[in-house]
Amino acid sequence: MPYGGDNMENRFEEFVEETNQKLKELETMIRILQSELNSAKRETVKVNITNQDIKSSLGSTIKTVGDLVRKNGFKK
Repeated sequence: MPYGGDNMENRFEEFVEETNQKLKELETMIRILQSELNSAKRETVKVNITNQDIKSSLGSTIKTVGDLVRKNGFKK
């Protein structure tokens, strides 16, 4: 069954509306992700440790804790 000109126009307009809605949703998601990234940057703390033994031990501990957090998917 051939489509009429009006039907094709309606289908195209619906497609455009759906596409615009999806773009708005993606823009919103991008803004949320950007704000999460920015908040993570602000939470970074630099610690200066002079004793090399403590420094290496602390680094290993932080790495281990970070690995556990990533592995278990913990979030705030």
